[in-house]
Amino acid sequence: MEARFGRLEASRALARREEELAANYVGDAGVALAKLTLARRLVRFGYPQEAAGLAREALELSRARDAVSEAARILARVGEEEEVETLIAEMTERWPEATWVQALHIPFARAELALRTGEPSESIHQLETPRPFELNRLEVVELRGRAYLETDQPLEAVAEFEKLVAHDHVNGFDELHSLGQLWLARAHLANGDPDAARATYETFFEIMADADEGIPLIEKARAEYAAIPGAKG
Repeated sequence: MEARFGRLEASRALARREEELAANYVGDAGVALAKLTLARRLVRFGYPQEAAGLAREALELSRARDAVSEAARILARVGEEEEVETLIAEMTERWPEATWVQALHIPFARAELALRTGEPSESIHQLETPRPFELNRLEVVELRGRAYLETDQPLEAVAEFEKLVAHDHVNGFDELHSLGQLWLARAHLANGDPDAARATYETFFEIMADADEGIPLIEKARAEYAAIPGAKG
């Protein structure tokens, strides 16, 4: 919940508490998932190295399916190609019949890695496999929208991000919904609609009104907004 409003220090504190509780009542697998949840939030807000470090710590604690798949996705967004390919090979070998692994987690990791390594068209291609799950796993929608932006298809990107923000009832505490406003603003701007972009940036900043200072993603968004004609000082 805190991350949805950019309160990452509070999110870090909650994650530490979750790790303590998991260590006492669940064990290493629970601690690993707490680390990965925080890592996912941090990589989205622009802290790739901290997120990657947490993902690696989680893998030292657990090689359960959820841990391996989540770590693969986080490391893919950071661009750690060799590590991601190793994790994909592990998932392929250990869970060949698991639908969520083969139809969602592996293609998503491949899509994230493709986008990070400069192959957005391949990213879009990989995301066709998990399309049936996307309204329950909105990170698929968000990633496809980012890939459309990188392939100069802003109108398609707008449609994806509008879908994302329209479904904020799905896992409503997830920061992905707030960040969807920022990506929608960027898509409007790329689509040649500065008025819609400006209004959507302002919605994003309203959501992030109590965010921590100095968050890389938010600082970048402020710079983008300031360059739009008619932006508020």
